[in-house]
Amino acid sequence: MSKAKRPKKKKPIHERWFGLSRRNLILSETILGIGLLQEVLESWVLSQPDIPPMLRVLAAIGVVVGSLSGLLIIMRKSLQRSLSKTHGLMKKLPIPMPQVIGHSLIHFVLFAGYAWLWDEDTGALNALWMFLGK
Repeated sequence: MSKAKRPKKKKPIHERWFGLSRRNLILSETILGIGLLQEVLESWVLSQPDIPPMLRVLAAIGVVVGSLSGLLIIMRKSLQRSLSKTHGLMKKLPIPMPQVIGHSLIHFVLFAGYAWLWDEDTGALNALWMFLGK
C-alpha cells in the first residue's frame, strides 16, 4: 500500500528567497536584544571606578552568565507563545508581507542600538544617520 503524497504547501516568499523562517527571525531578534543589554550592563559595570577591579570583573562575568541563562529561559518558556499572538495580528494587517516588514524594523532598531553602543569605536552611528539622510 503506497502513501498518497500530499501537495507541498508553498512557502512564503521571504522563506524562499532568504531562508528566513519565523523561528529564525525571532531567535535572531532575541539573541541580538539580549546581547545588546549584556553589552550595556557589562560596560556600565566595568566603568564603575568605585568598585574594586576584581569585583568589577566578577560582576561582568555575572552579567554574561545571567544574560545567557536568561536567553535560554526566555527561549524555552514564553517567547514562542507570546510572539505567536503578535504574528497572528501581523498576518491580519492589510500590508503585503507584514512579518518581513515587522522583523526588518525590529532588526533595524537593534542595529541602531549596537551602532549607538559601539559608536565611539566604529563611528557607525554617524554613518547610519548619513545613510538615512540620503
